[in-house]
Amino acid sequence: MTIARRSMKPVRYLRIVLQLTIATLLIACHRQRHYYDSPSIDGFRFGAYATLVGPRADTLRVSATAENISNHPFHDMWGSCYRLNRLAVVAKASSKSWDSKAWEIHQQPAYRDSGGHVLPTVCGGMAYMQNVPPGGLKRYELRVPVRSILADSLAAGRYTIVARIVIAGHEVKNLRAGEVDLNAPTN
Repeated sequence: MTIARRSMKPVRYLRIVLQLTIATLLIACHRQRHYYDSPSIDGFRFGAYATLVGPRADTLRVSATAENISNHPFHDMWGSCYRLNRLAVVAKASSKSWDSKAWEIHQQPAYRDSGGHVLPTVCGGMAYMQNVPPGGLKRYELRVPVRSILADSLAAGRYTIVARIVIAGHEVKNLRAGEVDLNAPTN
């Protein structure tokens, strides 16, 4: 009798493993339900332009717009935990480029404990919402010192500026903002 029970245990074990495997596959292949649907941005027309401003043309200013050309209002919602500018730019010249998003991330302060470990940033989680009525315009602006752009081992010269906007959880890419001549400001 003990011999029969010992030989049954591996069969019972394999049956349980097979049942768990089938259950896992059924759960993994089931269509997932997403409870947050971000608003569509299909009814928007986007634009961007870049200029040099300041007393010595020492600041790159990129302005972008999102115009609601639909016949219904749009509610743009974002959280306070997103600490970066919602407009980011890339300055390109031949094979070299500079990205404002990477620059902004590098500028964020890092707080450390007494052991030198970086402490995670805590966020209160507030949500902001802006209504954009039909025909309404949402504006974005980013100002960056030219010195910061050229400090990343880029040479002075003519740069193509391409913008990206984050709106309602979507990133709108490849907004051509024009070309500018970036030169290191003299003191």
